[in-house]
Amino acid sequence: MKKKIYLDIVYQGKKIKGYILDISKTGIGIASSGSMKKGALLKVTSKSAGLVNLKGKVANITEMKRKSYIYKIGVKFLSLTGVQKNALNKFISGLDKRKFFRLEFV
Repeated sequence: MKKKIYLDIVYQGKKIKGYILDISKTGIGIASSGSMKKGALLKVTSKSAGLVNLKGKVANITEMKRKSYIYKIGVKFLSLTGVQKNALNKFISGLDKRKFFRLEFV
């Protein structure tokens, strides 16, 4: 992505900052300032992108060599409502001029 789209991540009752690395209809890759456990549940919100309280499960986590946002987290979406799916689809369709990748979870 050319422009960073920042997120609020709610994990174990705490807010953690992050930004979108990649996104698809089934999941999202996030650069995060905080670590999380694989299999943990979380919620992701980016009001500027129209994405609110998307529930997900941490599929993988990798530590990157950076000073901030040092974790790369793969999240698989869970139980999205119709409104959330529509907002996600609208957001993804608006990315046609940007480079993005489809997440694949094993």
